[in-house]
Amino acid sequence: MPICAAIDIGTNSMKLFVGDTRTPASSSTGTQVVSPALEDLAITRLGEGLAATGLLSQAAINRNLEQLDRFVSRARAKGAVDFVVAGTMALREARNADEFVQAARERCGIEVEIIPGEEEARLSFLGVLTGLHTLAEMICVFDIGGGSTEFILGDTSSIAGRTSINLGVRRPSEEYLRSDPPTLSELEELRANVAESLARVGKLLSQTGPVRRLVGIGGTITTLAAVQLGMKSFDPHRIRNTVVCREEVERQIELYARLSLKERQEIDGLAADRADVILAGACIVAEVFELLGLRSLSVSERGLRHGLFHDRFLLPLGSGD
Repeated sequence: MPICAAIDIGTNSMKLFVGDTRTPASSSTGTQVVSPALEDLAITRLGEGLAATGLLSQAAINRNLEQLDRFVSRARAKGAVDFVVAGTMALREARNADEFVQAARERCGIEVEIIPGEEEARLSFLGVLTGLHTLAEMICVFDIGGGSTEFILGDTSSIAGRTSINLGVRRPSEEYLRSDPPTLSELEELRANVAESLARVGKLLSQTGPVRRLVGIGGTITTLAAVQLGMKSFDPHRIRNTVVCREEVERQIELYARLSLKERQEIDGLAADRADVILAGACIVAEVFELLGLRSLSVSERGLRHGLFHDRFLLPLGSGD
């Protein structure tokens, strides 16, 4: 199976990675490095309205099936002969998730695996390892998704701890940020809820010791970096290893909070289809800084799809347990 594809079906977006497994190199962290044949991302909002109804809407199902069909077709055009497709928070929570899984099987010929939050965390950590040049200390990797946030602590030899919490950018945006632009009280209520939700992570950290390095992955993190850099078009090579400090995150929170949705869509580095959830995402990052007592994070453009690819199609390095 020389060319394979991994697809991450998230609550807010869908991501594709296609790679050639015939000639993987080894990085200095011990993981295998595969050159991408194709990478892509689309904002698909599978979890839109899920918090209120407990169900995937028909519109969201149709939208995501169409995008999944496009990704599968593009991957096959690149020569992909095997696929792994993982569904995360929205599919874990929705009462009608089976409807989506069955429709994907019938329409795209693809089996969607709904993975637990703890497994999502492990695979995200593995994805980050594939892009690191050196790793000489314990790190915390966190991934803010549309419906959940994963935290993984470890190094190249083992994972010291991992957890997933039901806190992503979609629900807080819909539940708390009702005005456009949001009011101060709405923003304060959102941040208080985020801080409360992160308490579980504090318990994990108390068992594993202090974190010296923080690495962020996912759309929220890369967007914060892109806005910091004023990027007019997204460039993953410029994003890689960018340092985002606590003061910059607070600056962006203040910026987004005083602008309407339409005004946020005009900001360089902020994709128009992410402008409705970036404020909630930035608030989660700010509260993670507060929880860990850290002043900055490093950005990785890698994540679940890369870890999924390596775990399924290459040696299962980085599982740790």
